[in-house]
Order: sequence, then structure tokens, then C-alpha cells
Amino acid sequence: MDAVSFRGAKLQVNFRELFASPKSSRSIARDLRRGIDVRGTRMKYVSLIAALLLLASAALAGEKVQDKDTGVELTAPDGFKKPEQNLPFPEVVGEVKSLLLSEKFENDSGFLMLHRMPIPGGLSYEEFRTGLGDGIQERFGAAYKLHSLKDEEFSGRKAFVYDITLPGDGKLPTPDGTNKHRLIWAVFKDDDKHALGLVFQAREDQWSTMEPRFTATLKSLKIEKK
Repeated sequence: MDAVSFRGAKLQVNFRELFASPKSSRSIARDLRRGIDVRGTRMKYVSLIAALLLLASAALAGEKVQDKDTGVELTAPDGFKKPEQNLPFPEVVGEVKSLLLSEKFENDSGFLMLHRMPIPGGLSYEEFRTGLGDGIQERFGAAYKLHSLKDEEFSGRKAFVYDITLPGDGKLPTPDGTNKHRLIWAVFKDDDKHALGLVFQAREDQWSTMEPRFTATLKSLKIEKK
């Protein structure tokens, strides 16, 4: 019996038994005509398929994020883990509820962050939505690039979702940064004075690899209705 492990998942698989004397479909059909029991042969391949499926699910499974205060639940991209120290986010971000960094953060700057932020200046949520893009552009200048701004709905909760590029220092967006950071920022109304934000970040040159993983995480998002 051989032990097979993949990203923490361990299976006991008897590969000698699985692959011992494999029978062709013609051989199995001939045995059936002769009245020979072929269930054992079938079970070998069923066992192999089950083992491979379990390994695949282990490869795809990411860390669960559950925040009771905000009612948010999602599955992070595989390989994203809680850091030993938080990143130095600016005060405008508000309260960081959850932060996970890519295991290759030094190379791809990938992170997932859930935060609860105050809506500034006594603005309504709709005024905040309308003016946020202008505020970002004012802070980051010509380096700010808007790819898209969409209204979407997740678990019955409406959100506006920015897809933007900002300059950064390899860790966080910063106006004088020399790296290009790509972000998806989904913003939900929390109450009259606060918004919830879900941010996905990666370097622009890593985006083609990271974006499908972020999209899958967004699809896993569950958020309590208000």
C-alpha cells in the first residue's frame, strides 16, 4: 500500500493492485461471455478514478474565509495564507477584517483583503459610488487606469465592482510606485455610514494567471442579506 500526499491530502492507494494485469475491453467482454466475474477489475478502475478525483479536489481547495461581523464567507485561491504581519494599509481602508497573501507574494504581489470602511464626508452610498473613481484618480493621477466599473449582485446583495490598474511599490498601491498593480475591488453597502470592500490584487504582469483564480473566489462569495 502506497501513501500519496498532495498539498496536505494523504491517500492510501494500492497501485500494484490497481495496475496489476489490466484487462482490455475485449478481454472483459470475453470473460463476461464465459461467466467470469469481472467486478474486481471494474473496482480497480473505480478506485483509481476516486483517488485521482480526491487529489484534484485537494489541489483546488483554498482556505475558507468566514467573518461573522460582516456575514461574508468565501473560498480563497489555493496557496493564499494569513500573513504573520498585516500590510500597512492607509487609514482610508478602515478596518481590515481578513487578509490573505499569495505564497509567492514577493513575485506576484497577490493578496485578498476584506475590509469595512467609513463612507467619507457624510456622503450617501450612491454619492460615494459615483465619486469614488474621481477620488482614486485624483490621488493616483495619470497612472490610474480604469478597465471596467460594473454593478453586480452576490447572494442578493448589490455591489459595484472596479477593475483598475494603479502604481505600487510591489506590496501596496502608492502614487509614486514604479510597479503596476491590478486590482478588482467589490464594494457593498453595509449601513448608512459604512461600506464593505473585497479587494483582489496582483502585479499587472501576473494578472493573466491570477485573474481566473480571483474570479473563482468571487463566484464562491456568500454574503448575508440586509
